[in-house]
Amino acid sequence: MEGGRRSAPQKCLASNQRVSGAVGNFIEGPSKQRRRERWFGHVLRAVGEKKYLIRFDNGEEKELPSTILKVEHMIASLPPDVPLPNPVTAQEEAIL
Repeated sequence: MEGGRRSAPQKCLASNQRVSGAVGNFIEGPSKQRRRERWFGHVLRAVGEKKYLIRFDNGEEKELPSTILKVEHMIASLPPDVPLPNPVTAQEEAIL
């Protein structure tokens, strides 16, 4: 058995992909653990190895590593007053 660290598959993000990350302001909570707000946005472009420029829904842009980003469905974080798109395929229907 070989020694050393395991290598996880690299997360590769595409332009206009929907992502979220805990990068906002700190949230007060019952515990002493510090937590951040989760922001939703879209990938604009890659800016380096495993780093991406993200435009969040609040208008801010940040360069973030892919390790703190989570890939989301396109309908994630839509406000309740926005109608959902009509599904075209069975896979889209399962998501909605």
